[in-house]
Amino acid sequence: MFLSHRYENYLSHKDYNDYKSKLTNFRPHYNHVTDNSCFSVVNEGITEYSNISEHFKKLQQYLDYYRTKMNECKSNKCCIYINYWLNDQVRNNHSSLNISHFDFYTKYMACYGPKNNNFCESYIYLMQEEFKFMKELYDLYDAYDDYIPLKKIRILLTYKLKILLKNIIKL
Repeated sequence: MFLSHRYENYLSHKDYNDYKSKLTNFRPHYNHVTDNSCFSVVNEGITEYSNISEHFKKLQQYLDYYRTKMNECKSNKCCIYINYWLNDQVRNNHSSLNISHFDFYTKYMACYGPKNNNFCESYIYLMQEEFKFMKELYDLYDAYDDYIPLKKIRILLTYKLKILLKNIIKL
């Protein structure tokens, strides 16, 4: 398989986990959103409004955080992650959103970008083929992260079982 995509568009395992963890820790229901004037790019009457506005809140918290801590963004890799996350949200089977809703995110960034020094604005776009590769890679990262603790538990249980068996045999 020929990969026409440049490797720098993909995050390392560590970077992926760092950005994912930071985004996960932002809570959209808290009042950490300082400016919701750009939420108007979505008509409140549409069914998906609550999902999209929750994403806007997380997006704003994420952008505000990394704009003020640029050294943690590592060559705009935090922007690559947030674009991946937004693309994943519109493709997620558990969501009422679909790729036709992605336009709301680009409109939001066009509105909020100037208030945020246009930070990450040029990185927000609807991915096509690139998304498939990223999704596979990042799903592997997640599977690996899920496996490692299980492996450690198995090793610990195997060790404890051996000790238990030795003690039973001594009886």
